[in-house]
Amino acid sequence: MLKIKFITAQRVVTTATTPEQLKETPETQHNQFISLAIRAHTGNAGFIYVSMNSQLASAAFGYVLSPGEVMVLDVSKFFDGYIDISQIWIDSANDGDGLSYYGFEVLQ
Repeated sequence: MLKIKFITAQRVVTTATTPEQLKETPETQHNQFISLAIRAHTGNAGFIYVSMNSQLASAAFGYVLSPGEVMVLDVSKFFDGYIDISQIWIDSANDGDGLSYYGFEVLQ
C-alpha cells in the first residue's frame, strides 16, 4: 500500500519569458506525485505556460492556462509511475503571474 501526503503550494514567475522549474517546497520529500493539479491564479494579467521541458515552456509550445484555469495530471489510473515536479517547467506572459498547485506525493 502506498503512503501518500497531500501537498499544496504556490509559485510566482519572477521574469516573464524565462522558464522556471515548478520545484519542491519545504513540505515535499521526494518530488514524486501520483496526482497533481495546477491552477493559474485568477488575478494573473496573462497566460501561464506549462511543459515537461524548459525549452518548451513558452507561448509557442507550452500548454496554455488562462487565469483561473486548472490542469490535472493523474498517472495513478494509467500506469505504475510518478510525476516528478522538478521536471515540470512554467513560464508566464507577464512578470509576477503565478499558479497554485496541489497533489498527492508518494512517501518512500
